[in-house]
Amino acid sequence: MVKKERGLPEGYYLNKVIVAIVIAAIWLLFKVSTGSEVTGYMMAFSGISVLLYPYSRFFYEKIISYVVADNKLYFPVLVFIVVKLITMCLCWFFSFLIAPVGLAYLFYSRPVFDSSHSDGQP
Repeated sequence: MVKKERGLPEGYYLNKVIVAIVIAAIWLLFKVSTGSEVTGYMMAFSGISVLLYPYSRFFYEKIISYVVADNKLYFPVLVFIVVKLITMCLCWFFSFLIAPVGLAYLFYSRPVFDSSHSDGQP
């Protein structure tokens, strides 16, 4: 039996997909409210972005945790929320560019354990 540890943390993918669906719905509703017609291209883009957003956001969060490290940053709550919403939207809109890097990061950074030997010996 091979236990694969590659992938997003448990529950992370579903959480981020729900967020991505909300972003897609808001974007499509905005398009409709401005009088634009929702095209098949927009629907395909939204669907792909929803599926790739978790990997995009994961990679973004890894970069931010590397840059910030153990430092504590203090911002007004309103500034924090606005910046977070902007970064969420950017990760969603550019998920087709960011997600492949995030997937490569997951592939190369996570170990794969081969537990095919029940006694633990090779």
